[in-house]
Amino acid sequence: MIWNLTKSIYIGVFLLVNIMFLIILLNQQNEEPESTLTSARSLRSTNIDVSQIPEFKGDTMNIMNAEMYRFKSDEADGEITNSTIEVVKNIQDVSFETGYLKQYMQDSVYRGNEYEYDNVTSKENTFNFNQLINGKPVFNHHNARVRFLKQEGNKLMEQAYLVNVKESNFSTPQKVRDPLQIVEELYKEKAITTDAKILDAKLGYYIIVVEEESRQVVMRPKWQLVIEEENLTRTIYIDAISQTEKIIEKE
Repeated sequence: MIWNLTKSIYIGVFLLVNIMFLIILLNQQNEEPESTLTSARSLRSTNIDVSQIPEFKGDTMNIMNAEMYRFKSDEADGEITNSTIEVVKNIQDVSFETGYLKQYMQDSVYRGNEYEYDNVTSKENTFNFNQLINGKPVFNHHNARVRFLKQEGNKLMEQAYLVNVKESNFSTPQKVRDPLQIVEELYKEKAITTDAKILDAKLGYYIIVVEEESRQVVMRPKWQLVIEEENLTRTIYIDAISQTEKIIEKE
């Protein structure tokens, strides 16, 4: 009889603990959408235009480590610069037109299908393609980029590539901050005005540490925000998993 009572109590406690864990899990799942709704309502009281921010359904990301790839001679039809781990190639016959270069990347560039055209940093006579890590771009860094440029009458292609990409052993995956919440924070901190227009929000990685001798790099998850206000357009990079990291302005 005592054993049956003890077993019943044990089963009851076990079920109660599982129910509590389920409630906690559901609360965590509901917390982020509620925060997003709160941010959206808060922003509606301003003139900030967030209509161009794509819907964000949540994600988890981690700090990443990688190694700069050292190209082999048979992989690059051009000069290999060991100091920067880059291939520099003269491409006089290549048309500097976005559609053509996208196809050229697929057909003629080492692992060209692992890069994505960057319409934010590309400009006249300079076309940038950022390497993708887990389907997300590495923003605005020569160590993870293919660049087509005109220089002193020559057409050149510069390429760098990251390998051995893996999550940092010193951090754990974290929930990605919603871009609407980030815009709300920027407004509260007076980093943007009430008349700002968010032209684009893109999630990716940003290289924060480069060790040239060992060819190692460290990347953090970042949001790239393109902001227009007072007739000026600027691009900033904001940490996607921490509110304490500094805002980085694109040069």
